[in-house]
Amino acid sequence: MTERIDVHLLGQHAAVLEYLDRERYRLAYNEVWRESDGPAISHSLPKTARVHTGRTVFDFLDNLLPDSTAVREEWTRQAGLSDADPFHLLAAHGADVAGALEFYPAGTTPRADGSFAAVSDEEIAVRIRAIRDNLPVPTAEESGNGYFSLGGAQGKFALALRDGGWHDSTGVHPSTHIFKPKVTGMVDGEIVEHVTMASMFLLGFPAAETAITTFAGEHSLVVTRFDREERISGPVRRIHQEDVAQALGVPRLRKYEKDGGPDYRKMLALLDRLPRASVAEAKERFVKSMLFSWLVLNTDAHAKNYSLDLTPQVSTLSPMYDVSSFLPYAKPRGDQPSDLLVAFDKTKLSMRVSGSYEAGAMGPFEWKAVARDAGLDPEAFIDWAQLLAATAPTVFNAVVASLPAEHQTPTVQLLVDRMVVRAAQADEQLHREVRV
Repeated sequence: MTERIDVHLLGQHAAVLEYLDRERYRLAYNEVWRESDGPAISHSLPKTARVHTGRTVFDFLDNLLPDSTAVREEWTRQAGLSDADPFHLLAAHGADVAGALEFYPAGTTPRADGSFAAVSDEEIAVRIRAIRDNLPVPTAEESGNGYFSLGGAQGKFALALRDGGWHDSTGVHPSTHIFKPKVTGMVDGEIVEHVTMASMFLLGFPAAETAITTFAGEHSLVVTRFDREERISGPVRRIHQEDVAQALGVPRLRKYEKDGGPDYRKMLALLDRLPRASVAEAKERFVKSMLFSWLVLNTDAHAKNYSLDLTPQVSTLSPMYDVSSFLPYAKPRGDQPSDLLVAFDKTKLSMRVSGSYEAGAMGPFEWKAVARDAGLDPEAFIDWAQLLAATAPTVFNAVVASLPAEHQTPTVQLLVDRMVVRAAQADEQLHREVRV
């Protein structure tokens, strides 16, 4: 069994990872990489120290893998391992992780070979159905074409788009798109996420490009990876990034504030550590994204759903991803209009504002405090928020209208209808008189 892993970053051998015991690893930077202008593997694993051990190393690696125990167990079976320890899973599945890291058994030459394996629409449809039915995803990877690893709780797989066709990728050819056929527990959740993400982009936020695409009668949310860059010639370039949980050394099971994860002030403090030219823009984008999540009742805006780009020249907040809306799923206790408003008010978000997770407790006084914490003009921030609330219903409606008829489902229509109600409620809250 592999006891040492070569860690590649931006195509270069940056460090060696050594297995000491279960959940105990040692990460040692190469001196050449440490003295270069290349980025650290993580904010939580700075190059100022050549060697890192302890829980922080484990948590960083653990955050690169899927949250799902079932997926980890299936990957353990595929690799012929005896347990699902993150070290050995990454030795087998770490060729194509989030960001620009690659993990290979020590001594291998990962970028010397590899090829694309074409995947037909019918094969993609089989994978989509497998995820929908909670079955193992059949891929070409078990025959040695390379493995990918993506964090998160939802079933997903990754492919590379090349010359107009889809392919399984290898370490030398990274994937370019993520497929999310469903959102667990949410009917039509993949379509709702697409509508929310596309609307967010049209409303002026940097956000990952999404589409609902059909393959042999089966559809999936397809997300263009923002940590990949197409080039005129040569393989796709990886862009290094990490999520906020990794940057702060937070275990994946504590990604939510209620479970001990970071609150928004800790996230702002992390952004203060970025290069000075990036800080103000990153903090503004972060708190505006917080308010967008409040407006659309995005209940999953936790530490793993914010990321940082890490490059030698620029380090800033990554485009938004995994943003959705709870609006069509809120369950009022009665059938009166006021019952729906109460359900919205009682919806709990991922991060507290002024001590409360409930959307109804967040008004102009609270949002002005958030703006001040980010170094923004509070009045200008509220003006922007009011404009966002006034504009959002029209944008959501336009995105839904652009969908094929079969994707304009009752759930999606409920999202549009309730976006109108929620925007009016949010506007009223933002106009609430502030009493000191």
